Amino acid sequence: MLRIPEDVEANLNAKAKELLGWVRPPYEWDGGSLAPYKLPKPSVSATVESKEIEDPQFGQADDHGQFITRFFLDDNKLAGLERDAYEELVIVAETMQALPELRNVSSIATLESLIFSWIEESFLDLTQQDMVAKVLELLEPLIKENEIWIPVPILIISENINIGNIELRTIDERLLVEWQEFENSRFPDSEERLESIYKDYRKKYQGRAAAFIKIIAEPNYAEEVAFRETDRAISVLRYYDPALQDPNLISYCGLEGRFLTPTSFTIHTENDANPVFHKGYHGTLPLPWILDPPYLSIIRSNGLDIMGTMLTDDAITPFEQAIMDSILIYTRSAFESEPVDKIIYILAALETILLRGKKERISSNVRERMAEFIGDGTEDKKMLISDFKRVYKLRSDFLHHGQKRNDVIILERFMVNTWLLFNNLLLEKDKYKTKAEFLKSLDDNLRTTKSGP
Repeated sequence: MLRIPEDVEANLNAKAKELLGWVRPPYEWDGGSLAPYKLPKPSVSATVESKEIEDPQFGQADDHGQFITRFFLDDNKLAGLERDAYEELVIVAETMQALPELRNVSSIATLESLIFSWIEESFLDLTQQDMVAKVLELLEPLIKENEIWIPVPILIISENINIGNIELRTIDERLLVEWQEFENSRFPDSEERLESIYKDYRKKYQGRAAAFIKIIAEPNYAEEVAFRETDRAISVLRYYDPALQDPNLISYCGLEGRFLTPTSFTIHTENDANPVFHKGYHGTLPLPWILDPPYLSIIRSNGLDIMGTMLTDDAITPFEQAIMDSILIYTRSAFESEPVDKIIYILAALETILLRGKKERISSNVRERMAEFIGDGTEDKKMLISDFKRVYKLRSDFLHHGQKRNDVIILERFMVNTWLLFNNLLLEKDKYKTKAEFLKSLDDNLRTTKSGP
């Protein structure tokens, strides 16, 4: 049974009573610029004194899409919290979610909705319970095991792959049939519509990979965790996408809906003839990325298993965490089609791992440390430094002057060397406990090199 410390509970209940006092009395919506949106409520059925609370909650958003009000219906009129009062509601929900007892089982959004449900019932004199007791009572039955699948449609795998907390599995015909039959049993009057939906699913997902994870929590929080863990795992996998080493390529290895596939749509008309509609892609085609057994074996031995462990290891060192933080930035560069946009992410990742802090000079320190770490002899180090200067200038010209210039040969070599740097970091991650130790070692080597024998 869910419990929180008594003193914390008393404080939260006091805050909730204040919120109740700020409820705006029921009023007719005047049709102003902020139209009320119907908000999703947790899938609970609250019955108070034989009356089931089914009235929807509503909210209003500002120009940035942020909700600033929340309402319920009272005799077909709106009543609720606005602006400052609504912000206080969010703060109470955030405070509750931060508690150790709730942190790993509930989302802020769910708690916000449940707290507001208590406000609604209290305002309508349908409950005498304190807020915390009511919210925990409603929350507890929502906490259950969730099995979540998140498709990665560009990916085809030959076997299940564990990366961090997720497992990549194939969405095969058997699964889709099972899911469709289950939905048919729930909605027997919708079989024709479901057949159309699953026909589209089969075309899009059958034979493709999906991230699978089990999470014990309420559904909203489970989904938040699933997306976060899947995004991290796929970012690690994208480290092996050819687009990280070729400025002419784009990666489509991401979660559906999170990253856009660059498409175009045109309508051709000529001499009053029938229009011709054309849809196409910009840049490289989103072809499937096939991880067959030989290729999977190669990337596993080249760091995939190491990074997967780093995503789940509670004993991860500060240096390993710094490496992982940099890699998660670095692999975002593969989504970019413009070379200068790739450069921005790549340099941000290099600065994250090769700089001590904001006070250090960026260009000189990063390029010298990069050359020292992966350079093979004096001439190779000179080339690395020269390439970094030219690539850094491409970024500066764009950021400060809006100029876009492509130097594909240099950029390709720089991208390959950046991949090599991160690969070497993974191989040597156990030599250092902190990033400071790693940078001190590089700087000591640099001083020795400059001073000579």
